[in-house]
Amino acid sequence: MKKLLILCKVVDNYGDIGFVYRLFRALTEENFPFEVTLAVSDMISFSRMCPQIDCAAELQNLNGWNVIHWDGEFPENFIKENIPDIIFECFQCGRPDWLEELLFDESFTKPVEIINIEYLTAEEWADEFHLLKSGTRKSNIKKINFMPGFTDKTAGLVLDSEFVRNLKDREYALNKMRSVTKEKTSLFNNPDVFTISFFSYEKDCSSLVCALEKFTELRKRENPDFELYVFSPEGKSYDSFYASWKNKERNFSLVSLPYMDQLTWDAFLTLCSVNMIRGEDSFSRAALSGLPFLWHAYIQEGEFQLVKVNALLKRMKPFFSEENYLLYLKLMLYYNRTVSVLQENLCDEVVELFEEEKLPSDFSDAELEKLFLDFFMHYDELKKSFSDFSDSLFKNGNLAGYLKALCFKLSGE
Repeated sequence: MKKLLILCKVVDNYGDIGFVYRLFRALTEENFPFEVTLAVSDMISFSRMCPQIDCAAELQNLNGWNVIHWDGEFPENFIKENIPDIIFECFQCGRPDWLEELLFDESFTKPVEIINIEYLTAEEWADEFHLLKSGTRKSNIKKINFMPGFTDKTAGLVLDSEFVRNLKDREYALNKMRSVTKEKTSLFNNPDVFTISFFSYEKDCSSLVCALEKFTELRKRENPDFELYVFSPEGKSYDSFYASWKNKERNFSLVSLPYMDQLTWDAFLTLCSVNMIRGEDSFSRAALSGLPFLWHAYIQEGEFQLVKVNALLKRMKPFFSEENYLLYLKLMLYYNRTVSVLQENLCDEVVELFEEEKLPSDFSDAELEKLFLDFFMHYDELKKSFSDFSDSLFKNGNLAGYLKALCFKLSGE
């Protein structure tokens, strides 16, 4: 049987391992006929995402596959006895020193294919980069690039069966949430309740809180039974929101959620009215959910994150009316703008972006508040656009299936 080694170096606690664990499960569903070993640098983070993981075990079995630590003598010896035919390098994680020495030793002549699985991006270069071959310093070690993405020229997104079932079976998703917040679960089935998930990097939430107060007030005039709940996982996301919410009128509720494993978190995202999320894995789930979402991109030097946000917006534009797209464009760009970054420190690409869209690159709290309010007030018509965007992503196919086919092709199966 052919052997596959998946490498995951955990950088941001849960984002990297979140994608890899999801891919791991999706490949299992594809009846992937390779002997698979997953090497992870941070078992504690993995165990929080997947409770079956034993952090102390040198070798363990998960869904019939091997799981080992990234470092130490055991993984080195284990891999020497189980030389992989194919290696997945996830998110430019590189290779452990012991694996690098093994592969590039002059005496090592076995052909090995390395698949470099890149970060998710909507940028145009992803279409061109997908399946592009890349050189290494030995002819028997070959490398190819593999791009998740939003078009049929990329590998699409992971469509694991658990997430898809949550989308199709609301009661199934609700049962997952009952284990986390039993007393609040009924809110997700109440037509008078509007629910928002809030999961972002640290930021000032004052404009958002003020907009939600006004939104709640306006909706209560139409329906006195209307209620709004913001659910946020404990930690920096909750703290950021609470800092703005605690001193306001608080005509809506804020609920702190305990940490959830991946399967429960997925269920939660399919139940909310709006998802405000960060990171790659939660971002991809929000896009597939068909529900309105706002993405808080990871902050980069010179505000380069806005280039990535704009690339996503361009992919989504065909599904919106002109008026609603302009609203969403402004909100996403300003929501992702870092107020503390001075205008003269913006990178050239961001300056060009705002000039191209004929928008000022700075904004006031009042302007952002109005954009938030307009977004929530246009919820019903926006929902159709997000649903159509989601349908387009499902039509692109399952990343795990494409990856399986590529492994077959490279290994001559």
